[in-house]
Amino acid sequence: MKGAVAFIFFMLFLAGIAFVSLRDMTIGGTPVTSPEQLTDVAWKPTRLGDMAIEEDSKMFLQFDNDGRIGGHAGCNRYFGGYRFDGEVLIFGMVGATRMACGEPADSFEISYLEALQNVRGADRADERLVLRDAGGEALVRFTAIERIDD
Repeated sequence: MKGAVAFIFFMLFLAGIAFVSLRDMTIGGTPVTSPEQLTDVAWKPTRLGDMAIEEDSKMFLQFDNDGRIGGHAGCNRYFGGYRFDGEVLIFGMVGATRMACGEPADSFEISYLEALQNVRGADRADERLVLRDAGGEALVRFTAIERIDD
């Protein structure tokens, strides 16, 4: 009897792990397949991988209809391009200004900009956006904010 109870608890544990993994795969949104799904707002990052981004951060990302992106990575402004390969969102090379802010800000900014370079898809659900790598892993999570005029 103890063996059966232990087995049931073990199976419930595995089911819980599977549920958490599947929950991370989607935000209940739809795949982003066109610029119109991205350009109506600016995007404030809330998570970089598993790491939460401070709410008072001045980081943001904006998409333009002409295939350009721009924003603030915490210390430096950045710019670049994006395109759709079929229905897959891909960023081009991303450049940035080069002010030194010191650690850990510099390392964090590098990680954020590298994450953008690895984007191979996105999901949007209302005010939330998730940028994903080719394997479907969440790279950066965002929430919508009002567009920022430079």
